[in-house]
Amino acid sequence: MKTNSKEYHQLSHIETILGKFNNTKDVSKNYPDVTNTIPMHQFMSNYFNNHRFLGSRDRRAIRQGVYSYLRLGNILINRNFNERLSIGLFLCSLENSELLNYLSETNLWLKNANPSTPLEEKLGVVKNIFPDFNLFDLCHCLPFISEKINKQEWALSMFNPPHVWIRLRNGFETFVKNELAQALFVFEENPAFPQSLSFPPQTPLQNLESFRKGWFEIQDISSQRIFENIKIPENCHVWDCCCGSGGKSLLLLDKFPTIHLFCSDVRDTMLFNLKERLNKAGHKQICTTNIDLTKPDMPDMLFDFILVDAPCSGSGTWARTPEAMQSCNENALEKFNLLQSTILKNLSSYLKPSGKLIYTTCSVFSF
Repeated sequence: MKTNSKEYHQLSHIETILGKFNNTKDVSKNYPDVTNTIPMHQFMSNYFNNHRFLGSRDRRAIRQGVYSYLRLGNILINRNFNERLSIGLFLCSLENSELLNYLSETNLWLKNANPSTPLEEKLGVVKNIFPDFNLFDLCHCLPFISEKINKQEWALSMFNPPHVWIRLRNGFETFVKNELAQALFVFEENPAFPQSLSFPPQTPLQNLESFRKGWFEIQDISSQRIFENIKIPENCHVWDCCCGSGGKSLLLLDKFPTIHLFCSDVRDTMLFNLKERLNKAGHKQICTTNIDLTKPDMPDMLFDFILVDAPCSGSGTWARTPEAMQSCNENALEKFNLLQSTILKNLSSYLKPSGKLIYTTCSVFSF
């Protein structure tokens, strides 16, 4: 393999990112049993900011390599980096690439393999070369998936990067669509959800002026639909008690602009991101604070509505964040289950007699 080629250097960056990422954790000081890995997209953004000499093509190839590797989860975990990256790229790519061609110099099976064939056929190719390949090794928690979900279909979905969704903010629909047209971005609209647009993976939406001005929010379509059948009267007091970086908080404010919203989270990094997003969207007077929902030190008031986007495995978003698969196990699921029970029990005391609790989670597991 040529050690002075751009592909060689791309491989080096991919391996470096994966190695450093595994040693970087955002550990909650209040929930020590639940360790949240920093999202890979955020980690790579920081990495690229520190390696500005990498051009857009290099970044795209590196990003694709990193995510393709992560999508293998625990499959063939004992194989070397080069082999696993070759398998991941082959399964996740829809066409050949310079990086795949480069990898074929040491992974000869790639020379006759066609990445444009259907995923099921590609799995057969890999299984033939690597007999120990087992799709159900993807995640240690696979046996605990809800009976309503087909395990094989769910596992296969991990190799198909999902589309990116945005939510257009009220009053800015025309401005955003005009900029998208000028940037020649391809997107899809659904008449049933006029505020929602979907884009192919890795569409650089963050480069748009509309994004910088807060005229749209990047948010999964499932999250956008949470309040579809919920009515919150004017001037109600609402507590978003696991607000994270504020996607649902902003949705609440756009959908119910007269509410009195209180936001809390146990992670200071999330609260910092929330405040930035609230300011960008023009909501500068929203009260935010760090609260540990497992402790008795809670706000001294009652609420009409409490939104609980409970801490969980996040498995419903793993197609977008595959970095979380390897660290999930039965012990982690049990800890999340206990944590959620404790939080819900504590929150019940902070609802008004006629108040409502809105409980959401993005887990595919039965417990």
